[in-house]
Amino acid sequence: MGKDTIIVLRDGTQLKLTPKALKFIDELKEFFAERGITEEEIPLYLAELSRRERARKL
Repeated sequence: MGKDTIIVLRDGTQLKLTPKALKFIDELKEFFAERGITEEEIPLYLAELSRRERARKL
């Protein structure tokens, strides 16, 4: 098995990321970069999409 990467969130939660997960994250970053969305903007962009989806369902 390959090496896993452990990240620790602010609340102390530990997440183990496999090489496959890391590759997926890199591909997502690339996807957003192609659309002019920076890494810092990704959470805001996803929150806005979620808000729109909730509003649409009302």
